[in-house]
Amino acid sequence: MADLKEIVAARLDQLGLKPIPAAVNGGLERGFIRDILEGRKKSVHVDKLPKLAAALQLDAADLAQGIATPIGAPIPNATPAQSAPLPAGRTSGFKDVPVLGTAAGAATGHGAFQITTDVIDYVLRPAGLATAKDIYALYVEGSSMEPRFFPGDLIYVSPHKPVRIGDVVVIQEPDTNNGEPQAFIKLLERRTAERIITRQYNPDATIEFRARDGVKIHKVLTNNELYGI
Repeated sequence: MADLKEIVAARLDQLGLKPIPAAVNGGLERGFIRDILEGRKKSVHVDKLPKLAAALQLDAADLAQGIATPIGAPIPNATPAQSAPLPAGRTSGFKDVPVLGTAAGAATGHGAFQITTDVIDYVLRPAGLATAKDIYALYVEGSSMEPRFFPGDLIYVSPHKPVRIGDVVVIQEPDTNNGEPQAFIKLLERRTAERIITRQYNPDATIEFRARDGVKIHKVLTNNELYGI
């Protein structure tokens, strides 16, 4: 049985994750995992354990026993049916999700990303996205969605998941001053034939976009969708 601090440090290293983004992606307070690493937090309350396990992509029941079992690890003495392989060409636990966005500032005042046609990095594919197609990632720029998302947070985006009112979305606009598309992370509130009405948190405001040719609305995936919970 390993020490909690040892498990967390080793798993972050395996996944190539930093403590603050990992905590946020797991639905924890920003400093939660950092406090474990720095010795300020030596145990985890039962209601926080599943979130910590999700952040580290570990089995929650085993983590409670001080055992680091990655999600999707083969079951000892499993039958072939229990350990069936993933579909060909699709994996989880590997860095094969492309990052297509880099911070471009907030030229329009809404908190924009710069969407690129080139892959700027690859990040880990969570277990819940093992068979998902065309998933991409972006880094959050600006503070308009705090406290839900902070600058530098990594988000996973699906161009195929149905978008519903109340979802956090990435809205891509095709034409900007420099000729490159820009994207905005917002909460979808309403859609009409002419307008896409969204909300941001900081400051609290309604932001409207024109519904026009070339504008795309993609769903930001939730923790449950990322980790198959």
